[in-house]
Amino acid sequence: PAGWLFLKGGFPNPLRARASYILGLRYTRLGKDAQAMQFFRAALNEDPGNTVLVRLANVELKKLAGNVVPKKQ
Repeated sequence: PAGWLFLKGGFPNPLRARASYILGLRYTRLGKDAQAMQFFRAALNEDPGNTVLVRLANVELKKLAGNVVPKKQ
């Protein structure tokens, strides 16, 4: 995602994970589900432990999984 490049270089992992989760929520509210999913996946990659953040990101990904239309090839 576009905003991710800014985050990736300037913040430590735990903060990047939280920021990407918040951006995922924001993109969900904007109706940009595909981009939101990218941020939620980034949150999972940045916080590989079994934390509350990981569980929340997984919940959001499951909600969005049924809403995203696959890209045509």
